Amino acid sequence: MTRVFVVGLCIAVSLTSLACRSRPEASPPAEEPETVSDDAGILDMNSPSIKDEDKITDRRTVASKYETLDGKRVLGVKTDLVKISVNVQDVIGYFDRRFVELPHLTDEKALADKFRGEQDVREYRYDDFLPGEKDRLYFCMMALLEEGSFLMTLNDTGARVPRIIACKYSQIHGPMDGYAGRMFLLEDERALFRTMDRIY
Repeated sequence: MTRVFVVGLCIAVSLTSLACRSRPEASPPAEEPETVSDDAGILDMNSPSIKDEDKITDRRTVASKYETLDGKRVLGVKTDLVKISVNVQDVIGYFDRRFVELPHLTDEKALADKFRGEQDVREYRYDDFLPGEKDRLYFCMMALLEEGSFLMTLNDTGARVPRIIACKYSQIHGPMDGYAGRMFLLEDERALFRTMDRIY
């Protein structure tokens, strides 16, 4: 009788262990979101395509805080549609905040220190940075877009873009099949940028 009980207990423990292992584990929150990139691994600012199956949520209008950045040190990026300039001081502030939250992100601290140490450089171009630096600067610029810390102009007319639309998108097919991120649009719905913050 004892032997039957012990054998039954072993079987129950084995089945429980197997069931626990077969459950998909929730992925931990990403400290550095993944990005949509081209074959070379460098972010392509000109391919933020919107897919029909993307679910768009949390749409909000973001007004630009800057009418001009005259006299400021700036970081600029040019896409097919727009030119965006951000204040280098805002970039340094973003990286400093990230380093306080996540002290192991030494690459971000190095970028902040680079900007701090080059006071004579008045203008930086996104395209002049190395691939790894571009990835970090891309997410920095997306954060600055979300808070309105940008100056944007249209390439074709030179007109200032006073507002953009920020939203979240996702495409979830199942528990371990999908992705989610953020998207930025002009007010006429033309897509500017997107990030991929989660892959399931």
